Amino acid sequence: MNRFYMTKPFKFFLLLSSFTLVFVIARESVSGTSYAFSSTQVTSANIVQRGGVIRLSPKGVYLHVNSTHHSVGIKSVKINNSGNLEIATESVAPIISINVSPDETLAQRGVIAGASVGNQTTIIKFSKNGKALNLKRSSDYNLIASDVSNIWVSWLSHQ
Repeated sequence: MNRFYMTKPFKFFLLLSSFTLVFVIARESVSGTSYAFSSTQVTSANIVQRGGVIRLSPKGVYLHVNSTHHSVGIKSVKINNSGNLEIATESVAPIISINVSPDETLAQRGVIAGASVGNQTTIIKFSKNGKALNLKRSSDYNLIASDVSNIWVSWLSHQ
């Protein structure tokens, strides 16, 4: 090992650099650039859960409901003009959280999904291998579609 790294000036330099980094981080966390969030306290009686299963069939998307799959608060589903899954719902604002879970079929295919929530519209975007899928394109839709492909969606909101 180079003797320079063992010298007192170098050790002092390391100590000073570490102190400077800690000081900068601490200063940023207490300066005007830090973030403070406030929360409105709500009782659990005001919390509403909505959700359902959306089937991504080769024949198209639909709300999958039967004796073992129920839906609450979803009005309709479609592929919108941007090639994303669009879900019309009852009002979900103010939103607390959303969960979008590709089922095991989509997971095995490496498909992931993310959501953007509006008051009565939720947009689900799909991607595979880091590439956004446009579900208006049959080549992209075929990557997710099957007789058993589902996306599970749930919303938690304050009403």
